[in-house]
Amino acid sequence: MAQALPKIVPAAYKGLKGKDVAVMVWTDSAISVDWPAMSIDVGAGVRKKLLAGQAEDKPDDLDGTTFPVTPQSIAKFQMDHPEAELSPITQIAPQVGVKRLIYIEIVGFQTRSDMGVNTDLYRGKLTANLKVIEYENGQTKVGYEENHVTVNFPKKSPTDGVSGLGDIRTYVGTVDAFTTLTAWRFYKHEEEREPGE
Repeated sequence: MAQALPKIVPAAYKGLKGKDVAVMVWTDSAISVDWPAMSIDVGAGVRKKLLAGQAEDKPDDLDGTTFPVTPQSIAKFQMDHPEAELSPITQIAPQVGVKRLIYIEIVGFQTRSDMGVNTDLYRGKLTANLKVIEYENGQTKVGYEENHVTVNFPKKSPTDGVSGLGDIRTYVGTVDAFTTLTAWRFYKHEEEREPGE
């Protein structure tokens, strides 16, 4: 019976309530060469899922939260300010013009496991570092930080991967899984119980 009931997971960070929020994504250059749209895809995915969670679940954690800056505007800002890559994110956040900046550094991505590189077996893996920068009264600080947030897609695939997915479907599925996991950090939600829970 307990396994049939979803588990309720509280927000890991509860500081978005009533704030204006933007999502900025930095992608390691080796990854962005192969997947140039990843920064926008991840930023748009997290924003979209926060908006959907806010509208559908109406969690108290997102009460009064707004998302005024589009992923395209963030991408343009990053393109216009290449020097921002070399500056601490706490110095960049005030220029975005919001009270909370969700900052995601994608440090690892692959569509095939290390064991399946030269085969037709696919298993997506995305690893990122996550920060929330708080900007209040002219001061910035890191309000939340979590390193090595990792997802695999398909979630329950063998470690060497599954056949027939292809790189594009694996990319899309992995980004979708990661953006869901990231959005869930910011509001109370339901998750499936793992076996044995």
